[in-house]
Amino acid sequence: DEIAQRQFDLNKIEAEIDKLEPREKAIIRSRFMEEITLEEVGKNHDVSHERIRQIEKRTIEKIKCSLGIKPPKLKKV
Repeated sequence: DEIAQRQFDLNKIEAEIDKLEPREKAIIRSRFMEEITLEEVGKNHDVSHERIRQIEKRTIEKIKCSLGIKPPKLKKV
């Protein structure tokens, strides 16, 4: 059942978020669960929005890796 699979996937993602460092966890929760802007999160953590974007990107990659989700390989041109 698609709904059950989706809930299972969400539970796995939540479990991975719970394993993050406190700062990473706070940033991911702020950005995706509370829908706070990069600028606002940056102000809350006393860093630039660009730094928040970098941490967010790195943390998402960390979660994907933990879940066994590999980025697609790019073709060499």
